[in-house]
Amino acid sequence: RSGGSVHAALVVLQFAFSIGLIAATLVMLMQTRFAREVELGFDKENMLVLRVPEGRAAIARSLADALARHPDVADVALSSAVPSELSADNISVRLPNEVKPVLLGYHKVNSDFFRAYGVEALAGSTATMRRASVGSEAERTTPVVINRRALERLGDQQPAGAVGTAVRSRANLVSIVGAV
Repeated sequence: RSGGSVHAALVVLQFAFSIGLIAATLVMLMQTRFAREVELGFDKENMLVLRVPEGRAAIARSLADALARHPDVADVALSSAVPSELSADNISVRLPNEVKPVLLGYHKVNSDFFRAYGVEALAGSTATMRRASVGSEAERTTPVVINRRALERLGDQQPAGAVGTAVRSRANLVSIVGAV
């Protein structure tokens, strides 16, 4: 008699475990489908990403120049990472009249980056990526383009409100020229 109840309990446990495995499989299937179909905010089709070892910027520029001359290559861009990749580089910026700095991740990119990935600006420009002199020769302004996450961290809700804002990063000025 006790063997029958143990047997029934094991059958119920096995059935519950099977239902759990089926549910977990369905969730994983839906998550995989979502990851494949989610709109990333940039054009990822027909892209070739080449990783150049750290400290080899001259090789990367030479390769980019050679690829840009090829007739079958639409765009070439240089960056320290690809979009949606987590940044290992961080910058601490301080807004005007703020005491507490804000820590932001960043990627170094050239002026062709946004065009190559098909990223449209929400506000400002994505083409102005060269350093400009401000005041003395010793102080340079670094132009930056921020994304929505950085916009939120800086306390702005509207992309147009952030464009033109100059923030300080250590001894350097950082000027927000665009938002994506």
